[in-house]
Amino acid sequence: MCVAEMPARLLIIASLLAIVLPLLVGASVFFVALPWWIDRLLRLDPKIHERLRLDASEGGLAWVVDPGHATPPRLPHLPLALAALAGVAVAAIETAAFASRSGVRDLWYESGIIVVALILLAPFIIARIFRRPLYRHVERVLERHGNDKLLFAAQAIYEIGEVGRQINEAYASMGLRSRVDVVRLGREALLAHAWLGQDSALTEVIRIRIKADYDLRSVQYLARLFTDARIALKRARIAFQELEISPDALEQLDDRLRSRALADALEEARWSEAHDLLEKIQADLGKLLDMGTRERAMPESAAEAFRLLNVSEDTPLDVIKTVINAYRRAWHPDLARDEIERQRCTLRLQQINVAWDLIQRARA
Repeated sequence: MCVAEMPARLLIIASLLAIVLPLLVGASVFFVALPWWIDRLLRLDPKIHERLRLDASEGGLAWVVDPGHATPPRLPHLPLALAALAGVAVAAIETAAFASRSGVRDLWYESGIIVVALILLAPFIIARIFRRPLYRHVERVLERHGNDKLLFAAQAIYEIGEVGRQINEAYASMGLRSRVDVVRLGREALLAHAWLGQDSALTEVIRIRIKADYDLRSVQYLARLFTDARIALKRARIAFQELEISPDALEQLDDRLRSRALADALEEARWSEAHDLLEKIQADLGKLLDMGTRERAMPESAAEAFRLLNVSEDTPLDVIKTVINAYRRAWHPDLARDEIERQRCTLRLQQINVAWDLIQRARA
């Protein structure tokens, strides 16, 4: 090899090394930093928490990344930046080393600036070009880390998910929806405590499970009350079609059953308040049904009239008249608190008047 050819060949080899070696170093740094970055995401990023879900298959339970989630996948910018900085550092060291041993230092420095610029942009350009394979690789690493860190609580989270599904079914039967996502609460509790130790995380997850079980029993019981009230209301509508009773009371009860106050109490898991509201609706429905059946019957004989007024056949007529006046004052519709009470007072006054007529005719 002639002396004149040596600088040119060395220049080509050095140039290749100046580009290839920083890229190799940058790639190594990227794949070393990627697990650390993903581990950090698992601990801190709520968007990653939303994409994690449990997959139940024949092989058992496993954490997977939901590919159909609305949150788009993220490029690992921090590992890419670290890879770029590592490549730039290697390129700068190479440039300084070659320039110190060459007689054309300016050429090496100018070449070095170009290489540094290329190396600085190369990781991001490569990541953008191969973003789909990179996304898939990131998700595989994320799933692997998720299972390494969180699989110990997979069964408990799965059970919370089953309880949550039953809670949603109970709400759906009432035409409502829960405002509390128990699966999300369990997942957040696990992710918040997993890094403090398995015992701490399991304790928190089990606490969420116990609360979910209580909510399930409560909402199922209230859903039965709600359904019973619907059935009773339908029976009352059918029973009152042939009776001369105003439908206003039924409409008021229907409005109360559909009210925002009851829906808010149910959806926000204020069980005691929802129970009181449903119990009051049930009681008023019972009164309406009694009015339409047993209480609506009019006395047909003097004996029935005496029993209705709670007097005997020997009671003087003026005493019976006094009793009737007292009943009329007590059952006056203007004293009613709501439409149901008004209907009941009106019906009772009709019974009292019919009883008084029967007693007068019997005594005459």
